[in-house]
Amino acid sequence: MKKFGVLGFPVGHSLSPLMHQSAIDFLEIDAVYEFCEVEPSKLNCFMKRVKTGEYAGLSVTVPYKEEVINHCDELTDVAARIGAVNTLYFDNNKLIGGNTDWYGFIRALEEGCLDFAAKEILIVGAGGAARACIYGLNQAGVKPYLVNRTKSKALELTEDFEVEVVDFKSLPKAQIVINCTSVGLKKDDPLLLTAEYLSNGVEVVFDLIYKNTPLVSEARKLVIKNVDAKRMLLWQGVMQFKKFTGMNAPVEVMWKSII
Repeated sequence: MKKFGVLGFPVGHSLSPLMHQSAIDFLEIDAVYEFCEVEPSKLNCFMKRVKTGEYAGLSVTVPYKEEVINHCDELTDVAARIGAVNTLYFDNNKLIGGNTDWYGFIRALEEGCLDFAAKEILIVGAGGAARACIYGLNQAGVKPYLVNRTKSKALELTEDFEVEVVDFKSLPKAQIVINCTSVGLKKDDPLLLTAEYLSNGVEVVFDLIYKNTPLVSEARKLVIKNVDAKRMLLWQGVMQFKKFTGMNAPVEVMWKSII
């Protein structure tokens, strides 16, 4: 029996096991998809096990999307360009690091806002998820604004992508706001942006955290359209599944498992 899993810390909130296992069962593949919650101090040991073939493939989530690069034999061109990995799989016994987040993000954004490329877009955060989103937007011809709590980290992204770094104190007007941070994952997390800012022309909010975060809740109060982050989860997972199994993913089966 093959083993797959989602690697992260913490990882108990992830819907990936439910989604991928539903596809595995539907296609009657002899495999299991597990939670792989690994503490940072144990990551090196875990990755050694992965490289022996204990797992046939892994989804990678916070906080390891950049750190696992050091454990890959090769990166896909896209993962190398983005500088973050969310998919690990084997090809000719080599551990390959890929990235499907950008694809899932763009597919979900298109579904929620077909003319997104004509809008001013503000991205909050400068980690691996933000890198994937900015890459996808650049591919669509969009140069977004970027704001991050640590401005120096945001400025690093200007070396790799077409993006304009701005300050929280003087945010430009944007029609689309995208949260690429982990703010909202915990119950007591604050509102990412003020209600005043959101009500000043924001038309679409896309929080990559697939739960009712303070940002999502506030947007609903203000009757601002929300892009369902589960759609990003779905589409990046569809591409992952193909890499993991070599088979086309049963899209509707995967979607029904997480709604």
